[in-house]
Amino acid sequence: MRRRKLITVGKVVGAHGVKGVLKVFSMTDFPERLEERKRVVFYDGEDNVVFEGDLESFSMEGSIFMMKVKGCETREMAERLVGSFIKVKEEELPPLGEGEYYFHQIIGLKVYTREGRFLGRVVDILKTGANDVFHVKGEREYMIPALKSVVKEIDLKRGVMIIVPMEGLLD
Repeated sequence: MRRRKLITVGKVVGAHGVKGVLKVFSMTDFPERLEERKRVVFYDGEDNVVFEGDLESFSMEGSIFMMKVKGCETREMAERLVGSFIKVKEEELPPLGEGEYYFHQIIGLKVYTREGRFLGRVVDILKTGANDVFHVKGEREYMIPALKSVVKEIDLKRGVMIIVPMEGLLD
């Protein structure tokens, strides 16, 4: 039986107060969608469930969100969850609009120029103030801006990204 793919959406980085509130670093562009969830599941680094409970409250503070989960009632309980990850099943992710992708869909894509030159694979996505940047690693490393003027095609079925590099980008 094939294991369902789990997508990390947050990492517990601390406890807040004395009533078991969790301080979570967001690892998603849509942390507010977690507020809509009824149940929250926490995993260790090996994808083993370490805790789960119903979401009682949720608030955002920049890239950090605070959440209260039923069953985590004290600061000590919250501290035991520090380092754990909040994950959701891939099929539970909300659908995106045309031309929008989740990071896990982009990581691993093979990157080619429109002329067919293989540059490498996307190994990371960096968030900058203006636009995301794809870190591509092959024989060399490239930083490819996630701009429509540069990224011309993303084909998830074939696992490829086609780019038209701006002058000097590949130098």
